[in-house]
Amino acid sequence: MRAKILPQSDAKRAANLFAQWAQLIYVLSANAKFRADARDSAVRCTVRLPNEEVLDVSASSAEAAALEMMSTLNSKVLDAHTETGWDAEYQKILDKGIEPTEAVMHSESQHRANETSRTKERQDTIGVSSKRALQVAVGELADLRGDSVAAIARELVADGFEEFERRSRDESPTKLLLSYELRLSALDGDDTVQWMVRLSRHLSIRLKLTAKEYGKSSSQLVAMCMVNSLSRQQRLARSAATETELVLARAAVAGVKGPKVRRLAVDIGIGNYAMLVSGILAGTIEPPPKLLDAISKNLDVSRVALKQVLCESFEESEVPAFKSEEGKPQVLLEPQKWEDAVRSLALTDAETARLMKFKD
Repeated sequence: MRAKILPQSDAKRAANLFAQWAQLIYVLSANAKFRADARDSAVRCTVRLPNEEVLDVSASSAEAAALEMMSTLNSKVLDAHTETGWDAEYQKILDKGIEPTEAVMHSESQHRANETSRTKERQDTIGVSSKRALQVAVGELADLRGDSVAAIARELVADGFEEFERRSRDESPTKLLLSYELRLSALDGDDTVQWMVRLSRHLSIRLKLTAKEYGKSSSQLVAMCMVNSLSRQQRLARSAATETELVLARAAVAGVKGPKVRRLAVDIGIGNYAMLVSGILAGTIEPPPKLLDAISKNLDVSRVALKQVLCESFEESEVPAFKSEEGKPQVLLEPQKWEDAVRSLALTDAETARLMKFKD
């Protein structure tokens, strides 16, 4: 039986297709960006496609993230080929014979053009001191949108400030700023960073005047506006709870009343001091991480969602206050620290030391 002879033209087309696939993978892989995610110790890898879609994968290491991206990128490139040929955006790369560095410039050219048009007006630079988590969240949103960190930060400040001005017409500006500040302090981690945000001259002047009026620094107000806008957009990367998780957490917290408070106090190791649990669930006492974990496991809810619900409880409380030793109510600008709440009970040294260990 004679072997079937493959026409040379078919072999050439197949080899050409293989070469085109290799060129696309080569060009697009040069656009890969790796970045550590401080919140969950993972490594993220992003790649921008010719159609402006941004692929985003994460893994336990840079090598694992690269392998995951290889599989994802290959699938996307193969999907871009049909019986009629390559999708238009991919064909442009092949037609121009774009080298990797040129491909990166090509894929981001429109974003740079947009950025240039946005920054033509005179701008002011404001220094910001904030938790690193805020800077990371802004960077994640920039990656997600395929835009620069500078542009996203500027947008978030403008959005947060406009929201503040709008709500100030009907609500107390002081209370609004307090809620902004609480959201800022609720961000994970203790590491702080110094960074710069460039704003339009007009926005910068309005913001500085408002900050001065309410006894805040420009740096504080810029950070508060950014985190409020991020919160509203539910873009705090992987630290944001889903709406379903929040609903379950709110229901679980609302269900802990009466004898259930005392039972929960015993279950999580606090003992007979139900008032501490009541304060935690009301958002007026900041629980140590160990207790937050224990409560979330006991209530069978997401830790992130529980933390967010407790912050909401404090923000929504009409009279966030406690009685001082002199008997006069003191307004709480933030939840009471665990150690202060324990000391206020005036327990024995042994019991105080036992409860303080939850901070370790």
